[in-house]
Amino acid sequence: MTDSGSSGFDDGVDISVAHDLLSAGVRRAALHDLCNRPSTQVSLSALAASLTDRLSDPDEQSLRSMLHHTHLPKLDAAGVVDYHPDRKTIDYDGDPTIEGLLDADAAE
Repeated sequence: MTDSGSSGFDDGVDISVAHDLLSAGVRRAALHDLCNRPSTQVSLSALAASLTDRLSDPDEQSLRSMLHHTHLPKLDAAGVVDYHPDRKTIDYDGDPTIEGLLDADAAE
């Protein structure tokens, strides 16, 4: 992960990158879910099932496909998660910038 510079969060992604990542509702929900899990690793199926319960649309299979092809690769490229598409697992070790913005959003 990179130093966030002026974001106010140490060792997190750059604030503009964090805002971009959180701009999509599915990614925001996925990151919220990952932040609140007791384990740092989750399967794609488990994440999709959890998000299906929280999001009104889409269905679980479509959501799993969207996560696999679009959202998780973007989060992985930004260094926020480690997505292993061959094993269909996601590792999340925390990101202070993302978590700070999610906390601020929840407080509003």
